[in-house]
Amino acid sequence: MSDLSAALDALAAFPAQLRQQVRGLDDTALHVRPAPAEWSILEIIGHMLDVNSLWPARIRHMLASENPTLMPVDPAWVQQRDYQHKQLAFLLQTFDESRAEFVAFMRTLRPGQLARTGIHPTRGQISVAEAVAALADHDRMHTQQIAANSAAMPG
Repeated sequence: MSDLSAALDALAAFPAQLRQQVRGLDDTALHVRPAPAEWSILEIIGHMLDVNSLWPARIRHMLASENPTLMPVDPAWVQQRDYQHKQLAFLLQTFDESRAEFVAFMRTLRPGQLARTGIHPTRGQISVAEAVAALADHDRMHTQQIAANSAAMPG
């Protein structure tokens, strides 16, 4: 259980790391899309917020049903929710709050609940406890994408 606690601590610390990563980026860096079909940094953060907000519902579904198929994230949400025109501070604050709620929720679960499973859209069968690693992987993947977007900026 200490591994899970450490993983949850890492998830809880991530919003501050994300804030540090984007600190000092100018408006252009936040809004530029490296290619027409790619996301800007604001859109990446919005997508991360979508994924982070979806996990509590997925886990509640796993707790209430036997090995359910979990709802996928729709990449179209990024455009539908118009993250490109949101304020960075708003997205970061919302992400902070959403992540804190998720971590607090996960810390209330008992071992039998953590062992329950569902079918993740890309990972296949996953336990509630494994959701923590899935979310951490997602965080890492998109911080690398943010770094790549930043590095591609001229100047």
